[in-house]
Amino acid sequence: MKIQSSIRAVSYAAVVFLAACSAALPPRGSPEWTRRVERGEMLVESLPIPGTDLELASGLGRIDAPPALVWESLQDAGDWSQFLYNVSESKELTPEGQERRFLFSVDPPGEARAAGFSKIHMKCRATQTQDAAAGAWKAEFEAIEGNMKRVYGAWKIEPWRENQTLLTFSVFLDLGYSKAFDGVVNFYARDFIERWGGNIRARLQDPTVRSGLEWRAVRRREAK
Repeated sequence: MKIQSSIRAVSYAAVVFLAACSAALPPRGSPEWTRRVERGEMLVESLPIPGTDLELASGLGRIDAPPALVWESLQDAGDWSQFLYNVSESKELTPEGQERRFLFSVDPPGEARAAGFSKIHMKCRATQTQDAAAGAWKAEFEAIEGNMKRVYGAWKIEPWRENQTLLTFSVFLDLGYSKAFDGVVNFYARDFIERWGGNIRARLQDPTVRSGLEWRAVRRREAK
């Protein structure tokens, strides 16, 4: 009975959340879009994936730090468990060719755990590219091992105002659960996107963290 009640509670929360967020976002670059970015909102939306009821969750927000520092904050997966919501373990692995390799584990929130969701463990590969003319960086990742069916996504960093950055992060989760859970999986994908955007923003407000990232960015450039 407890498990069934938890499933109903999580499902209800997902329905309420998705209904509240169902309004389409304003077009990128429009006055309303710009106002919301300037207010510091994390603009989160769900994009349907053909042939499935699962969705790609995507979020965009302003970070009050230069693009190089935001990029550097994501270059060592070993840091992620220190500041990203419910990331319990993380580790940067030796690259293979031009691809990054990293491990990380994500704990389900309490209600999801009670409803039968398990901790997600995965090993990922990522390709990273830079558009020097636009001053933008992008990383695309996918899980290659783990206890899920299919996970992939990307993060993109591009300049905004002076010493500010637009961070876009997206993720698709197929955890291999029954289709009855698809709405709940979509709900948590959006929730994690929004929380992680806030985590990165908060971390980069710490002067000590920023100083360390600046030093790491310099060393990384010198090593090339």
